Amino acid sequence: MATDLYEVSGLCVDVKYLVMGFLANNVYIISDGEGTMVVDPTCNAEKIVAALGDAKLDAIVLTHGHSDHVGAEAALRALGAQADGWQRDGAIDPASLDMIICPPLTPDAAFPSQAALIRERIGAVNAVCYDMSCACSGCVYGLSTADLMLAGAAAVEVGAANLVNPFACRDIIRDLPGVMGKYGIQSLNEIIGGAHHG
Repeated sequence: MATDLYEVSGLCVDVKYLVMGFLANNVYIISDGEGTMVVDPTCNAEKIVAALGDAKLDAIVLTHGHSDHVGAEAALRALGAQADGWQRDGAIDPASLDMIICPPLTPDAAFPSQAALIRERIGAVNAVCYDMSCACSGCVYGLSTADLMLAGAAAVEVGAANLVNPFACRDIIRDLPGVMGKYGIQSLNEIIGGAHHG
């Protein structure tokens, strides 16, 4: 899909746009000379950053929550889009991210997951990632899941390990005491909430 930068003339503000993504969405860059905003960053944050050039990014505007309109928002923020402007030097190190939960309402494709695409695009090489596809409730479930994990939820989801080993749950239960002993953990309660206290 073409990603050339187009300009709209004859307006009281400068408007540029990129045509991007599987559905050929418009990503607008609007500036009045003092402030700049990106509207509906569908995908490919690097191309949006390149189109911004030296402009300071003051806002990211999302007209609605479909993934084909918000797919690059997290990547833009990870690359340094802050509420108070474009701060590349103060950006989050993508390798420091532990998890990406993406609740796509209308994903561009079922496979690969949107979270995996974001993980690859921003270079979050250490992050566990998955989509939380629950229609309109995905955002709520995604936030709840992240909150529970940060608070130290006492449940473990085995997930795809069962596809490789149908006895994964049994093996985890069997091997858990030995692993705890190896690391000097007396009780699972000692590691619950580890995200909050290091």
